[in-house]
Amino acid sequence: MPPAEPREGREIVERMGAKFSPAEPGQFGDTWYLICGRWWKQWSDYTGREGHTHSQGPPSIDNTALVDHARGFLRVGLCEGSDYEVVTEGAWLALLAWYDGPGPALPRKVVEIDGRLELEMYPLCLQVSRTD
Repeated sequence: MPPAEPREGREIVERMGAKFSPAEPGQFGDTWYLICGRWWKQWSDYTGREGHTHSQGPPSIDNTALVDHARGFLRVGLCEGSDYEVVTEGAWLALLAWYDGPGPALPRKVVEIDGRLELEMYPLCLQVSRTD
C-alpha cells in the first residue's frame, strides 16, 4: 500500500538513491531498473513533482510498452526521459510494493565496455538447444 500522502512516496523514492546519469552510471555491477515513462509521468504528477497532485493514484506498473513481445527483449530505439526512466533497485522495489503490476521487471547492470562504465541496455541472451 502506498504512503498516505503522495508527496511522502516521492520523498521515499528520492531517498532511495542517486538520479541516474548516463555519463556516471554508478559502480561496476550496480543494478538499475527501467520503468515506463508514461507510468512515471502519471506517478510524478500524482506525487506533486510537476507542482500539482491528482486525487487518483497511478495504475499498476506496466512496462509492457518497453518490450518487443515477438522477441521478448527490450524494444530498440527507446529514449531515456520519454519512453523510460531509470531508477535504483530500492526505488523499483518500493514502487512495485506500492503499486504492483504485471511489470515486467527490467533490471540492467552497470558494465565496463572499452574502459568505460555503461548501463547494459541489451544484455547478451543465449538460447541453448539440444538436438539428438
